[in-house]
Amino acid sequence: MARRLAMYALALHPFSLAKSSSGGGVEYVYDPTAFKLPSDSPPMLHGHGLAKDLDGTIYFTYVVNATTPGPNDRCLVQFAPQNGVYSGEGKMIGDPLLSQGTPHGLRIDSDSDLYHANNNQVVRKTSLDGTIKWTTFDPPNNDSAYWPYMPTDAVVAPPGSNNLFVSDGYGSSFVHLMDAESGEWSNLTFGGPSGGGSDHGQLNTYGLPPTADRSPPSASYTTPLHRSTITD
Repeated sequence: MARRLAMYALALHPFSLAKSSSGGGVEYVYDPTAFKLPSDSPPMLHGHGLAKDLDGTIYFTYVVNATTPGPNDRCLVQFAPQNGVYSGEGKMIGDPLLSQGTPHGLRIDSDSDLYHANNNQVVRKTSLDGTIKWTTFDPPNNDSAYWPYMPTDAVVAPPGSNNLFVSDGYGSSFVHLMDAESGEWSNLTFGGPSGGGSDHGQLNTYGLPPTADRSPPSASYTTPLHRSTITD
């Protein structure tokens, strides 16, 4: 399937790629105006995580461009469609604690809860409005075998289960299985740094794969820098 993607690594805001058909193929058209950060948003250094709920609302998280984010700075943005169309400014939501450190991965589960992977040794679970339900600090049991620890992604799989897989993509390349309800470690960890080799069971992990196959999307929404993408 032919897909033409524009160069967008230097974009300073999220945008969409709307699908159109041409000659039997599929073409994605770059649209930098579909989303705008709220006028009261703190400055963005770069963006990472995207998630989309069952109502079509999109959630975007980014790193605040400040040495230390202020006590009221938020990093979670909500874009709600109007009659199926995304336009205008988003809305800053969530606990300001989410902006501390380096917000990275953002996932949603079948119960409409969000999971935030933060490179600063933190994983958090929140409701859709960004209210924190639990927070975990440091690797399981603070075990020295799992340092350095810089989580990049956290996903519940299979959907509807209580299995939360946390990927330590910027740290030691382990994947830790956590309890999605409590945030506690399940005593299962696998992977670990491969050192560039191909030893069985070792990984150079970063993000985690989608939890289900999907048909070709009607639209794709992408963040700057890391180009995290969700689709309709």
